[in-house]
Amino acid sequence: MSAARLNRWMKLRYFLCFFILVLNGPCVGVNYAQVRSQTGLETKNVLILHALEANMPLNVRTDRAIMEALEAGGIGMRNQFFEYLDLQRNPGPEHRKRLVDMLRLRYGERKIDMVITLYPEALNFLLMDCGEIYPDGPIVALYMAPGVELPETGHRIIQHVFRGDMKGTLEIALKLVPGARHVYVVGGVHALDKKNESQARQDFEKWEGLVEFRYLSDMSLEAMLAAVSSAPSESIIFYMAMTGDATGKTFNPRDVAERVSQVSKSPVFGIYETLLDHGIVGGSIVSYGNIGTQAGQLAISMLRTGSDHDNTSEIFDVPGVPMFDWQQLRRWNLSVGDLPEGSIIINRALTLWDFKYYIIVALAFLVAQSLLILMLLAQKRRRRSAEESLRQSENRLRLITDSLPVLIAYIDSTQRYQFNNKAYVDWFGVTPAGALGRTVREVVGETLYQDILPYIEKALSGEHVSYVQDVELGSGRKVNLEGIYVPDVDENNLVRGFYALVLDATEKNAAREESKRLQDDLAHASRITTLGELTGALAHEINQPLSAIMSNAKAAKRFLASTDPDLKEVEEILDDIVAEDARASQVISRLRSLLKKAPSAFEKVDFNQVINEVTGFVHSNAAMREVRISSDLASDLPPIKGDRIQLQQVVLNLLTNAFEAVSEKPPGERQVCIRSWLEDSAIQTSISDNGAGIAAEEVDNVFKPFFTTKAQGLGMGLSISRSIIIRHQGQIWAENNPDVGTTFYFSLPAESA
Repeated sequence: MSAARLNRWMKLRYFLCFFILVLNGPCVGVNYAQVRSQTGLETKNVLILHALEANMPLNVRTDRAIMEALEAGGIGMRNQFFEYLDLQRNPGPEHRKRLVDMLRLRYGERKIDMVITLYPEALNFLLMDCGEIYPDGPIVALYMAPGVELPETGHRIIQHVFRGDMKGTLEIALKLVPGARHVYVVGGVHALDKKNESQARQDFEKWEGLVEFRYLSDMSLEAMLAAVSSAPSESIIFYMAMTGDATGKTFNPRDVAERVSQVSKSPVFGIYETLLDHGIVGGSIVSYGNIGTQAGQLAISMLRTGSDHDNTSEIFDVPGVPMFDWQQLRRWNLSVGDLPEGSIIINRALTLWDFKYYIIVALAFLVAQSLLILMLLAQKRRRRSAEESLRQSENRLRLITDSLPVLIAYIDSTQRYQFNNKAYVDWFGVTPAGALGRTVREVVGETLYQDILPYIEKALSGEHVSYVQDVELGSGRKVNLEGIYVPDVDENNLVRGFYALVLDATEKNAAREESKRLQDDLAHASRITTLGELTGALAHEINQPLSAIMSNAKAAKRFLASTDPDLKEVEEILDDIVAEDARASQVISRLRSLLKKAPSAFEKVDFNQVINEVTGFVHSNAAMREVRISSDLASDLPPIKGDRIQLQQVVLNLLTNAFEAVSEKPPGERQVCIRSWLEDSAIQTSISDNGAGIAAEEVDNVFKPFFTTKAQGLGMGLSISRSIIIRHQGQIWAENNPDVGTTFYFSLPAESA
């Protein structure tokens, strides 16, 4: 890539970065503000003082690097000040005086916390002429000449000594050109050129005697070019820089580098970044961007630590960067493998060898052109077949989705329909074509749209949504909808739309309610059947208080018929009558509650009380069957939430089954035990008998409908009991006892306090 193309690309890149910053301005601004507030440097001011003009390539690259380093460290653009003194082109005292006035006007009322100078002239100007503007404070002095002695000041000065890595560049050159026997060192007569030559002579001493050095400086440019063009083939041209020749003419060092490269028959090496892409191969390059970056970072570090007044001069060094021009490497047939590790290569261009695979493919294409045409024809036929298969697949998919009772649709990010199955358009009374492209609001109506809008917004934000919602259609009909919305996300995690699957669950819920009603009816019928089996015991239970009432009434009548009735005795008899009447009323009340047909009503229930009510109810039945009931109920059990009558039915069914199970035992050995306890936040209940037990192969079947071991049984009692327990979020099971008999267990979740 040429320098012009590189510059155009850099401009385009900066324009794109600027465009992105404009688009994201508020966000980016907040981020830099956060950085500055975190570093505490947001109020610090830094002055960058140039001795020379602004448009020098060296200054441009250095400034850009300083600017980026300060910004990254927390000092924003508004706190960076760049001044160009142009002292070389305007050396007179009047110009210096005007500069001082201008700087006093600009910075007299503004606190400067740090100054970065470029070249010794800028540092001298700051120290000698601007004392009142910047009396103390740290200074980072860039591009200083070696051995410069600074006056005593109140500033802490960190110097960057500008030295090209000539030794490192020559080492690289000799490695790349191992057969070199001559080194032509090209320079000029300007003071800076002579300093470079003096450094080169000192740095190259280690190679004296190994190669021949020839220094081309005290001559005209034309004579120097002639000497370079006649150099032996085993030579290296070391171009430092030429700003003036022996005739007094001045030059742009880059122009001289290009002319040297044009006439040279040997590779040209150099040390300055500005000479790359102007004829030199490269070397250990002075990177102005690297110098600017390190200077900015050093300034940030000094401002952050506050170490700016120890009146000492220090030196910081910036090593060279191995940089090379690909075109020059190719021109002189130099091996890339011999370059130092981490080298930077510019202008790397594609060669014919880089296109070798394309050339091979092109030749293969020419050879196999006829075959490829036949393959394309076959591919065309296969494509037609694939398209037909795709159409058939789409038709099958359409038939499948249209046959489903579920409402299926695809809705894009603008809430417009892109697909609807038949159930969807039929449900809303629109045609398939009439729904496509229309918005959800237009198709479903305003009332329903407002109900489902929150779910649509969640789906379009990328959230999987499922809901059950009672809604009212525009016609006034109320329905129950069960919906699932699945987002459609692309490879960049952006939501393109969502798939909607909706079911009208109105009829299903009605059927569920009807099933629940039928279960309640069946449970009620089961209670009546069970109570029918207890008729004799119930009659005996009621007959006892009635007989007592009759006997007490007759006794009271006799007492009252005597000549001197004992009224206190009559009063006690009447109290007995009232007590027996209450006893009979309680029996009838319990019977009525079990016979009552009412919808399920869940409430807080004391389960021990439920057990006691049922055991009291079956007490007479147990007595008639000569069954002994024992209870072991834990105290202070928490309540449960359930239907009292249904829970009574479960206990009643299990107790009557236990009575049947022990009926074959001798009268004195018939035992049933009921227990309750708290375990794992659930109330556990067990009803045990000492009967014959259940056959092992039938234990898992006892809760199935119509399974019974009784000659006259319907096999519904345990099945209904299981349904009731499951409806109460519990579990029920049966186990044969280790010794004899069976135990039925069930657990119900306890209510939290």
